[in-house]
Amino acid sequence: MKKILLLASCLLLVVVVTKAQSDNSIPVRISSLDAASSQDFNKLIWRTACSLDHASFQVLRSYDGVNYSTIHEFSADRFRCQQPFDYADSSANQLAGRVFYRLSVGDLDGRVYNSKIVSLITRGEGMEINSLTPNLVSGTASISISSSKKENIMMAVVDAQGRVFKTMRATLNKGVNNLSIDASALQQGSYWLKVTNSNNETKLVRFQKN
Repeated sequence: MKKILLLASCLLLVVVVTKAQSDNSIPVRISSLDAASSQDFNKLIWRTACSLDHASFQVLRSYDGVNYSTIHEFSADRFRCQQPFDYADSSANQLAGRVFYRLSVGDLDGRVYNSKIVSLITRGEGMEINSLTPNLVSGTASISISSSKKENIMMAVVDAQGRVFKTMRATLNKGVNNLSIDASALQQGSYWLKVTNSNNETKLVRFQKN
């Protein structure tokens, strides 16, 4: 009996240590990223969860959502990483009507973590789906949508055949909006989230229900 208890204790210790190593496998991550546009500049605001003594940050910008270039970089210690960050991009609005941003954070060992992508519509009208996380959904998913103005939208969860399983209404504000989608009642399978605004502009993003 003592041997069995000792073996069970060792197995439990291995599970706990393995889980702890897994939870700490990413030493720094960006826990939130928001953006807002004004007439003169675009402003990014973000927070990090960081266990590093030193982290290097890069702010990257794109005008097509594919090709990114670094527009600002700096370093921060562990204490600074506990505070909110912000950055104002004063040149983007003079160059394009739609701008994409993401952040890159690295440590001294060369490991790099990239944030989600956010977009801003600085001229004209429209909306853009930035991300839906996680891609493999078991309960609630988070969706990030950028809009050029305040407006009402309709969201629908559909399958590949176009069958509608869930509909939701929401109001977008100008800039980046973060919304929650309850997918807990869906059966396992592949779905699309269809977002339609007041101008009948439609955007789609795919996700998997676990």
